[in-house]
Amino acid sequence: MAEYDIHVSQEAKKHLKQISDYIATELVAPQAALDLLDEFETKIESLTALPKRAPLCHEYPWHDKGVRYIIVKNYIVYFVVDDNTLKVNILAVAYAKRNQAAFLKEWVQQSQKQ
Repeated sequence: MAEYDIHVSQEAKKHLKQISDYIATELVAPQAALDLLDEFETKIESLTALPKRAPLCHEYPWHDKGVRYIIVKNYIVYFVVDDNTLKVNILAVAYAKRNQAAFLKEWVQQSQKQ
């Protein structure tokens, strides 16, 4: 069984930092922020084996582009799998109760500006 490398995009890193900072400072729960980051790391690292076990996004056009997701607590981690290079590219992280179609559209627009 092939093992995939994980690449976390700058945008996803920014999302993780924002989530962590919010929990640590706004909710005054620094240990909870660290615990959540550990859980993100564990779940993301689990994608090195069988990353396609995760479902495809339901939203169009992300489903057709092969964007998959995993759920970590109250968050959704979006990623794509490249079988040619054996890489999992983590694209973005969003709060699960957010409108996901709107988040993905907004995320693409912001990514194109950079």
